[in-house]
Amino acid sequence: MDKIKESFVAQINEKIPIYELVLKSGVVLKKQGKNFMGLCPFHQEKTPSFSVSKEKNIAFCMSCSKGGKPVTYWRQLKNISTETAVEELCEQFHIDLPKQKKNNKDVLYDVLNSAQQYFHDSLLYIIDNIKDHPLERYLFQERKLTLELIKEFGLGYAYDDFNSLKDYLLEKGFSAKTLLKLGLIKQRSNNEKEYYNFFVDRLMFPLTDEKGNIVGFSGRLIKEKEKYPKYLFNSETALFKKSNLLYRLYQHQEDIQTKNEIILTEGVFDVIAFYKKGIKNVVATLGTSFTEQHAKLLQSRSQNCLIIYDSDNAGKEAALKISTLLIKRNFKIKIVTLPDNLDPDQYILQKNIINLSSLKEKAKDFVFYNVEEWKEQNQSDDEIESKTVTLLKYYDLETKRYYAKELYKKYQISLNLAEQTYDKENNLFNDKKGYRFLSQIANDSDKFIHIKKMNKKQYNETDKHIIIEILLSDKFLPLIYEKRVIIFLHNSVLIDIVAKIKEYYEKHLPEENIHVNRHVDLDRFALLYEDFFQERKAKFDFDLFKEDIENSFLFKQKKNLPHLEDVKILLSKKTQLDDLANIEKEITSLEKDLTQMISNEEDVRQIEEKGQQLIQKKLELHKVREKLAKL
Repeated sequence: MDKIKESFVAQINEKIPIYELVLKSGVVLKKQGKNFMGLCPFHQEKTPSFSVSKEKNIAFCMSCSKGGKPVTYWRQLKNISTETAVEELCEQFHIDLPKQKKNNKDVLYDVLNSAQQYFHDSLLYIIDNIKDHPLERYLFQERKLTLELIKEFGLGYAYDDFNSLKDYLLEKGFSAKTLLKLGLIKQRSNNEKEYYNFFVDRLMFPLTDEKGNIVGFSGRLIKEKEKYPKYLFNSETALFKKSNLLYRLYQHQEDIQTKNEIILTEGVFDVIAFYKKGIKNVVATLGTSFTEQHAKLLQSRSQNCLIIYDSDNAGKEAALKISTLLIKRNFKIKIVTLPDNLDPDQYILQKNIINLSSLKEKAKDFVFYNVEEWKEQNQSDDEIESKTVTLLKYYDLETKRYYAKELYKKYQISLNLAEQTYDKENNLFNDKKGYRFLSQIANDSDKFIHIKKMNKKQYNETDKHIIIEILLSDKFLPLIYEKRVIIFLHNSVLIDIVAKIKEYYEKHLPEENIHVNRHVDLDRFALLYEDFFQERKAKFDFDLFKEDIENSFLFKQKKNLPHLEDVKILLSKKTQLDDLANIEKEITSLEKDLTQMISNEEDVRQIEEKGQQLIQKKLELHKVREKLAKL
């Protein structure tokens, strides 16, 4: 329908009680003061933050800020347009829509709906009245469909003639020009005044947009012929563009949102095959190239995608292209490769798949899927590393760390994420000065280590400082895992080194006095794990790393502090010195301000307040100096 006027939307918002609408949508509400509270339907939560006000006729979540008046609430909940929301609400609450003159689009919709009715009735007539028709054998024996499925998917039939549909639609009063525009008929080349049916002897599938409107058709040959395409689509129009359409998206969007997962397939029969097994969160691209518009349509419904395409080379290539588009929009992607070059429909039928779990067992994470494909192609580790780093550029820092660790475990591929991790927008260590600090906690003491930007290939200053801490004190080792500091290690070999240091403390150092700070003897450590480091030398030179650590000022200084209490004293002294410097700066600033105020003869009260601040700071300075004297 045409764009709905704001005045009518306002009327709907007044007529429909929001409390009743929210209850209808499945939210359990409990009275709390003047309002009602419930769990938000827009996001997962344990404590109710979704408030419904009967007085103001509004529903709103105080956590995610979604909701509003009835039309806004319904539009957001169903992820539909305002026009569609108004239509659905009017139908639910028996409110008459304003009568409108039909525009050109409405006429096109009427033609398409009439064509769909004709195709569908034709198929049902054949099923009911013509025994042993080739179409009946094809649907029930070959495709294993049921009458219920045929009705659910609105399947139809275009007769094996050139006039039946054309004559039917012309008799209903539609113009040949309109039918021609929609691609339902074609002009004869030898006579422009004569027309013929575009779809002939084909099984028909109605195609709907994201609002549920029929916008076009796909016709499949029952018996394949050499000169004719297996699938045929009517002409693209203002209503219908294959690049903007996903088969059954409108019908399955609730299941997609409920399960928070999209199963993406290629063909109409793939979708039907899943539906037969009760799996409805499935859509298809209809054999066309996946586009940005497709990605946008999916993103508004879920960002978890399971791609199940044909297992031939074309299907694999298409799955990779789709994944590349989706990861740019932060999708989590898994890919299923089916055996024996089967498509999903054939696989489900032949293997008698009962539920989705058996298929999901075959699913591979997108990144791992790519790596395995490259390995099958005998690409070198360096090539795979380079391609994988490029692949990960759209992921956040923590996800990159996860993949670096897992890829090393699974495939012994060591990633150098340095360039994109530390120089891009996800850089945790990049600010105006080029510094950040990493906080590690030893018992109750805070320690701050300034970290420069990475300037080495195999490791950086962050990596080195983290390793130094756990080499010099086993007290820090649990914190590496508990505080997730390990994710800051940018080379996967370093993650393994941390594990070896942990093993060294557990197996090769006796339990000593708890007050003694146990540490790793670097020379002994290198000797014990010589084979481990030798195997990884091509990716990580431990000898150079060891030398760099031993020459580090931080390592030399801390190595001379074997007791934990000494470490605490050092840290405490550093903290007090920092406090002292800060207080002295504040005193200098206050003295300058006070002098200026006196010279400007400002208000006496303000001068007195500033003077009190100065006295307070000088007292703080005295206390800090006393603490330092005791250390």
